[in-house]
Amino acid sequence: MQSARYIHDTITDWEATNDVIEEQVARESYQQWLRDNERRHAQERKKQQVSSTVTSGELKAKAKAAKAAKAAAAAVVAAAAGTAASPKACCSKYMGSPRQAVRDFKNA
Repeated sequence: MQSARYIHDTITDWEATNDVIEEQVARESYQQWLRDNERRHAQERKKQQVSSTVTSGELKAKAKAAKAAKAAAAAVVAAAAGTAASPKACCSKYMGSPRQAVRDFKNA
């Protein structure tokens, strides 16, 4: 009986150690992510200070990105409104018979 308690205590110690290691790795990863973001933002700020003039290429790129974002937003709105194809429509014939759905899948 003594050995069972030892194994349980050992597993518990291992789990506790594993938790501590996981937390430390997560903490270090988050700190690295913060440092990387701070470095990137500093570089972006430095770029903005150096180049205060806007080129026509930059304006075109911004306009193109805005147009793409607007199109994506319109697609989301259309999907939410139900004008896009509904996933339920393709699956409605299987609502009553899961076996039939499996047979159709196997035969496809």
